[in-house]
Amino acid sequence: MDGETIHRQGKPATIVIIGRGALLVILALIYTISLWLGPKDATSIVVAFISCTLMTIVDRRYGLIVGTVSIIIIPLVYLFGTSGAMALVLLVPLIYSLIYLLVHAIYMTRVLFVITDQRIITRYGISSLRYAELNLDRIQNVTVIQPWYERFLGYGDVFYATAGEQGGIDYQRSGIKLMSGGEVTWGDVGNPFGVVKKVNEVIYSFESIQREGGWSALRS
Repeated sequence: MDGETIHRQGKPATIVIIGRGALLVILALIYTISLWLGPKDATSIVVAFISCTLMTIVDRRYGLIVGTVSIIIIPLVYLFGTSGAMALVLLVPLIYSLIYLLVHAIYMTRVLFVITDQRIITRYGISSLRYAELNLDRIQNVTVIQPWYERFLGYGDVFYATAGEQGGIDYQRSGIKLMSGGEVTWGDVGNPFGVVKKVNEVIYSFESIQREGGWSALRS
């Protein structure tokens, strides 16, 4: 808007979003090759099982799904081999992982996080676009969720809560919170505490201007 200044603009950490998908594809490829070359070999099964376990760690939701499906496939491959229909079944984790990577690559072109001197702007989505504006005077608290592995890599999730919302408590339902006008989430943000610092600076500046405007009106 006219007179509005952008203080920070960015996206989620690319190394996290794309790297997570790429790692899932690599693990699925290792899993597929190990079972394909030695479906009844103990070493191949151990390698495949380790790959499945790592898949569940890579992503809290989708990695858990593909990892669980991959574990279920292992005994089937051991019993029936990799010929015929089982060859297609064995490719399911790899195909799923490639789709995951493609979807997240598209997601990176659509997501946008902006801090201005008047509001917080959030945009994300793939099939349906979600957009939210949160005026600075509506922000009640800002919360950072950063598990140890995210701290190690330097990224985390930032939550902006409005009145009546508990920032960061129900973070798995961020899309619902956004659409209902409540909590707004910036997921997988690089240097999340730097983002919070900038937000607090902007909010403090905004409130100072508001107070000065109020005092000027009272004097007049």
